[in-house]
Amino acid sequence: MQRVKRFLRLPRTERTLLLQAAFSILAVRFALRFLSFERLQVLACRWAGRATTPVSSDRIVWAVEAAARHIPASSCLSKALAAQALLARHGYASQLMIGVAKDEALRLEAHAWIICQDRVLIGGPETGRYAPLLNREVRS
Repeated sequence: MQRVKRFLRLPRTERTLLLQAAFSILAVRFALRFLSFERLQVLACRWAGRATTPVSSDRIVWAVEAAARHIPASSCLSKALAAQALLARHGYASQLMIGVAKDEALRLEAHAWIICQDRVLIGGPETGRYAPLLNREVRS
């Protein structure tokens, strides 16, 4: 109940952004099961359309991270694709990076992150240990 009260106290633009982020993450998670990655990325950024109210890239990151905390099994890839769609919607060009690294047991692990305005916005500081395999840019 406390979460609902906090949500309702947010300004309307932030509530809308948070709902868009949650919907985007859920849609991406669902679509990843049925569509190729390339097709999904094109559709997600095309679906985003154009926003009429400007929003900072930091608020978009906040919304994606906040929504992901309440959506079970939100992966780095689903967060990155959702963020890229929302960034495109608000006029930001971004790069989706996917990289691989070996863990302590020498197993391969993958990670996805978003770079926008020369900053890693989604994916955190640990991106340096991953060897990039894919770099897909979406222009606004």
